Amino acid sequence: MAAKRMETSAETTITDLPSDPLLLILAGLPPSDLQSVSLVSKSFLSLSNRFIRKLTFRSLPSDCSFRKIFTRFSCVKEVAIDSTRIGRALTAISSSALNLESLQISGFPSYPKQHHLLRLSGKFEKLKALSLWWFSKVGVDQIVEFIQLFPALEELDFKGSGEWNDVGIEKLSSKVPNLRKIDLSGNKKLTDRALDALSKNCVNLEDVCLEDHTELTPQGLCAFLRKRPNLKSIVLPNFVVLSPSELLPVAEGLSNCKNLSHFSFGRTMAKDDFLCTIAKSRSTLKTLKILCRQDQDPAYTIPGLSATLVAFQGLERLEVCLPHPSRNSCTDVKMSQLVKCLPCLKDIFVQSCYYTLYKTLFSLIENCPLLESICLHCLEISHNDRSDRHAPPSLTRRNYSIKCISLLPRPDEALKIVLKSFCPSVKRWNAVRSGLTLPY
Repeated sequence: MAAKRMETSAETTITDLPSDPLLLILAGLPPSDLQSVSLVSKSFLSLSNRFIRKLTFRSLPSDCSFRKIFTRFSCVKEVAIDSTRIGRALTAISSSALNLESLQISGFPSYPKQHHLLRLSGKFEKLKALSLWWFSKVGVDQIVEFIQLFPALEELDFKGSGEWNDVGIEKLSSKVPNLRKIDLSGNKKLTDRALDALSKNCVNLEDVCLEDHTELTPQGLCAFLRKRPNLKSIVLPNFVVLSPSELLPVAEGLSNCKNLSHFSFGRTMAKDDFLCTIAKSRSTLKTLKILCRQDQDPAYTIPGLSATLVAFQGLERLEVCLPHPSRNSCTDVKMSQLVKCLPCLKDIFVQSCYYTLYKTLFSLIENCPLLESICLHCLEISHNDRSDRHAPPSLTRRNYSIKCISLLPRPDEALKIVLKSFCPSVKRWNAVRSGLTLPY
């Protein structure tokens, strides 16, 4: 009897477990492994489908296929539609049992027909985030009418739409009182009037992206910062020319935002006086991004950058361009010393001209135990660069957190062997990237 019981227990496999413990096991797997698990059996496929959170449609299926897809992936929270005709897709979503939280519409779609709008009314009460590319051949009033289908909206993304104006933002902001986040990057027609409307009508606003705006003024930005001191994230416009009398009030306004955790600005604002004023703030900054093109030399110096990094030692994500070595010699050595005061770093992107950043690389490995991604790019190596990439680094401990390393110039085999030894968890080498994405 005992032998028979042992034989029966020996035949028990993971497929014999109830669905609840299996779901707990699958919940800890990355998406790539979930795809593999879904191929094991129909039961595993059904369980894996519960962890699919986003569906993307680049062409619209039939109504019957829509129903089957939404029934199969019943736990989806985000849907992305890249099509010129979206009315039928939105009707299918509204007729399903999906508890949708985020909707992304791209591909310059045509405006939904009136009968579609009537069917959609009251169907998206819980949608929190909407990413919308501009509808073709429609006006601001129609866009605002469409957005009113989503009364609980907290996040709006109009990145790259390029068509919003002050009147449109005034009408829009009055219809979305719960708005917390808005991305208006690339909408160059907006002026200070739009900022004033946002500050008046959206009292819960926390995250704002104003990248690539040309009509906004420092005075309008200062007024906006005074009215919205609870901002948590802001991407500033890249003003063409700023005098110190215009620059410092903006820095002081940002310093009054005590909850600011994510901050990005362009090279024209990145001057030592600006950085030092920001460093005096009491905000708990987590992300700092200084936008610089490859052909531009930053206006700040290493001492100005140093004051900022020392002030925000809780930084988790950092993107900077190091000054030209003619003004600051040994930038690699100084940067390698600065990263020692950033133990919480998880993601770093550093761009340098003429001098490689090997000392910075080894210092990051040694002193940043939480680091997951390193991106160090030297755009053009000077003949005066005497750094020896073959010299063994003075590393004393392995860093198991680092998953991605991207270096320019690309590491040779000798350096790669050293890095693999001290960073055994690296899965991606020289992944293509242009910088950090702000985690709003």
